[in-house]
Amino acid sequence: MQRYTVTRYTYDELSPEAQEKALEWWRNTEWQDDWSWWLNPLLQEHLDDQLGSEGADLKIYYSFSYSQGDGVAIEGRLSPADAPLLSWPEGAAYAHLKHSGHYYHYNSFSVNLESDEGDAIESPGSEIFTKQLRDICKDMERIGYKAIEDQMSDESISEAIRANTDDDWTAEGKLSRITEPQDVMA
Repeated sequence: MQRYTVTRYTYDELSPEAQEKALEWWRNTEWQDDWSWWLNPLLQEHLDDQLGSEGADLKIYYSFSYSQGDGVAIEGRLSPADAPLLSWPEGAAYAHLKHSGHYYHYNSFSVNLESDEGDAIESPGSEIFTKQLRDICKDMERIGYKAIEDQMSDESISEAIRANTDDDWTAEGKLSRITEPQDVMA
């Protein structure tokens, strides 16, 4: 039996070239998890701030992959109490937002306004109301892309590597999670 010694390094002990390889590996594997756990609350907080209420029963749909049709869309039902910061058309008691299609962006949902009696409200104010919602979605798109870019930055990934690994790296910048000495047969 032959014994081999494996030297492992912390991220900060790696050469700049090995650190770059570690960053790319982390970015392409570990960092590609489901981001909804932190992105959903971020977008929801912005939506609540823009509407002026936390009571809105809206679902946020998004896609942030730098492709055609990406962005943010919202769906659900609003009342003036749910969105007091929006300019509601006279007589409008409810807004029904309905997503349609395969894409999620500011133009992939319709807005139908109704009176208390269920009559459709169509006025110049309806267009202004719809534009406000679409502008909020455009803002959420910018926020989402910015947040992802921040998370994908070398600084953020380096911080995550330091927080989640110890002396787990080979000199080449490859992750090596051997937890105890191993005998290797040659």
